[in-house]
Amino acid sequence: MIWDWLVAWRAELLTGVIFAVSWVAISRLWHKPFWSLVFAGMLTGLCVEYMTEPAWTYFMQFYIWRDISPFVVIGWGINLTWVVLLSEKLCSIFFGKHAGMRGDKRLFLTDVLIGVPYFLGSELIGLHVLKVWQYNENLRWNTILPVLHYPLEGVVAILFFSLAFPWMVRYWQPENTA
Repeated sequence: MIWDWLVAWRAELLTGVIFAVSWVAISRLWHKPFWSLVFAGMLTGLCVEYMTEPAWTYFMQFYIWRDISPFVVIGWGINLTWVVLLSEKLCSIFFGKHAGMRGDKRLFLTDVLIGVPYFLGSELIGLHVLKVWQYNENLRWNTILPVLHYPLEGVVAILFFSLAFPWMVRYWQPENTA
């Protein structure tokens, strides 16, 4: 009985745990603006989920509209927050202490270096391990990469996500916290 409940609510429970751990790590240990980053990422994720809702089906227990779960939107916020912070850290490691500030174009490089493996890993875990969603036939993705069992079109989309979305989240912050 409890195992069935845990399996059914696996995505929601995991999102809650990851949210709590991220909040502690980012706001308490790194002293970064957790709420403004997560909120900007959630808004971005909500827009993506709303626009692409017919493209996949989620297997979750709680939805706010059609096939959009608040836990997926929270997941977008958490993932984009981590990508932004890790990218800025990598930029300062690669290019010096003061690199990675707002407007530094080198962040595009580190956004991709962090974002592509991060987002791809999240996609593969959600798709193949947790089995939280499936892609619908209307996508017509037919170029599945053999080792990853993931469509090439999805990897290209992740590349574009890595170029655009961290900048959207980063520029949501007040000037003095970037």
